[in-house]
Amino acid sequence: MLQINFSAMNLRAISYILSSFMVLLGFNACKSSKDAVKTKTVELKHWLTVQKYPCFGHCQVYKLNMYRNGLVILEGKEHLEKTGVYFSQLSQEKIRSFKRMGDALNWDSYQAEYIINIPDLPVTELSYFDENGAKRKFIKSNSNLPNALDDLAKAMAGLIKTEKWTQIQKKSDLTNPEIISDEFIVDMDSSLTTAQLENEFYLYELKSKKRLSNEMNLWSFKYDESKINRYEMLIMLRMKPGIRSVNNNLKILPRE
Repeated sequence: MLQINFSAMNLRAISYILSSFMVLLGFNACKSSKDAVKTKTVELKHWLTVQKYPCFGHCQVYKLNMYRNGLVILEGKEHLEKTGVYFSQLSQEKIRSFKRMGDALNWDSYQAEYIINIPDLPVTELSYFDENGAKRKFIKSNSNLPNALDDLAKAMAGLIKTEKWTQIQKKSDLTNPEIISDEFIVDMDSSLTTAQLENEFYLYELKSKKRLSNEMNLWSFKYDESKINRYEMLIMLRMKPGIRSVNNNLKILPRE
């Protein structure tokens, strides 16, 4: 009898240990799931682009990129009040307005070109991207666009005057040979770590290279510029809470 009771006690103990172990596993799995949710992956999806090319006169030359999250990037090149690279964030109302305009268009019905043989006319390119950020339509024109397309292009151009813009690159930096286009110097506060940034921007293979200061949370980062251009990457990092500053890394020129 004693042997049987002893075995029963062992079985109860083993059962209790297994139950506790399963509860602990469930808790850890839940915690890991919550931690995974906290790390939000950043993905920038193209939406609409208007690009204006030069003419023989004083035509405005610029490129305006709009993204699905309402971010707008302006690359101002010639005959424009804003030259260099700027960004702005559209209000939810304006995002909805552009979505209504874009969704109302039958993109497949438009020609790829509306070109007439007059050399001095400035060329406009209009691109539309689907909800996954894949280019769906590319339209090139130096003449009258269909009314709905023309209205969309004018509405986008109007943002240059109506929105509040933040400059991130001077015009001289657009072709500065000293800039390392796929590297940034990032100053973060104590709320951020390099691992957090790498996780959030892993789609663009953002990787920390080197800590530049023992006293400051200052790091050099590298990314894959075949997956995102430097203006997009620079702006996305600057918009991240906890980042104090982001600047392009520069080549160290040899002394004479």
